[in-house]
Amino acid sequence: MRIAQDLPVQLRRLQELDADFAEALYVLDRPPGGLDWSAMIGDTRASLERLPAARTAFLATFDGPTRAEIEERARRIRDALAPDDAYLEIPGRDPDARRP
Repeated sequence: MRIAQDLPVQLRRLQELDADFAEALYVLDRPPGGLDWSAMIGDTRASLERLPAARTAFLATFDGPTRAEIEERARRIRDALAPDDAYLEIPGRDPDARRP
């Protein structure tokens, strides 16, 4: 955690949002009992609303050519990913947990 504290605030904000989204994906595989779904949905929506501003602030720390390269790489990565790839680094993820 010490390493995260040393990161630029713009990058730290993106990492915190990434952790929020990973938590939301992780919870979707858990049995529904005992979860406050409305709170989870509210938290996820709040994170989604903060994402554009956090992304813009992070990209603003780079010069124009570097920013363009980052955005192009991100576009290529997004184009190559399938929806299930969002779960690749979620510990303990069982891809069949919610399937009938």
